[in-house]
Amino acid sequence: MFGYTAPKKLDLTLKDNYLYKAHYCGVCGALRNHHLFFRLATSYEATLLSLLLAAQNPNPPQQTRLFCPFSGEFGRGVVIDSEECVSFAAEATLLMGYYKLNDQKRDQPKTAIFIKPLEKTLQASKDRLYSFGLDIYEFDRLEKLQIKLEQKDKLNLDDILMPTSRALGLVLSFTAELTKTYRNKENLYALGEALGKLIYIFDSIDDWENDKKRNGFNGLKASGFGDAYGLLELEYVLKRLLHVLADNLAEIYLQHYESIFHNIIHIALPQKAKQKISILKDIT
Repeated sequence: MFGYTAPKKLDLTLKDNYLYKAHYCGVCGALRNHHLFFRLATSYEATLLSLLLAAQNPNPPQQTRLFCPFSGEFGRGVVIDSEECVSFAAEATLLMGYYKLNDQKRDQPKTAIFIKPLEKTLQASKDRLYSFGLDIYEFDRLEKLQIKLEQKDKLNLDDILMPTSRALGLVLSFTAELTKTYRNKENLYALGEALGKLIYIFDSIDDWENDKKRNGFNGLKASGFGDAYGLLELEYVLKRLLHVLADNLAEIYLQHYESIFHNIIHIALPQKAKQKISILKDIT
């Protein structure tokens, strides 16, 4: 399990915890349909995407009971892998995997050869999402922009956050098109944009020491953290992003899982932000 958007389980009801796990395991099952290896890519962000898509449909997704080889649990409720919410979340995960592989080939070509055999599967997922109506060309443009930004000597934080934030905004807002809940589209884009910025900052903090050791690119460092701005300014940015998330979540019309989303946005992510600031304070 990995990612940043996991709920605080102790603050979930038993029912909500069950429903969250049903989606998480459903995404895992949908990824398995593409390749067994991809089950390792199951993330909290993909689960959030599945929940957001399902929450905009009047009928909750169907579930079945399965044995989980990872947890050892038997009879756990799992969203069936043919449901649109988990299948779309799996496809979006593979789309991110496609761009991650490209990045790996540029930065660490020796390690990229181990996952290159899966490239055709990742490309096929990209093609399927294009056929569904997702603007894949914009994702390609954002990838090129990210490469250019990482080659610049000086950056500001907004510039380096933009490609990731726009990509996630596009993915989340597309769920409104799939469900024909068009009134949610603007707020879902803003939610995804803010979440993308938050995730990029969290990633940069987690990678800080490793990037420093191998002299690799780090978005925070490149944008002047420690020189142009410091912990207080970054903490302000995180708080502002958390407010944007909360404000837009309140405007989205959801038919299920409101308490799970509230947990993630109002409890889990603020605690995660405090943890990351504390980590950055210790290592810089």
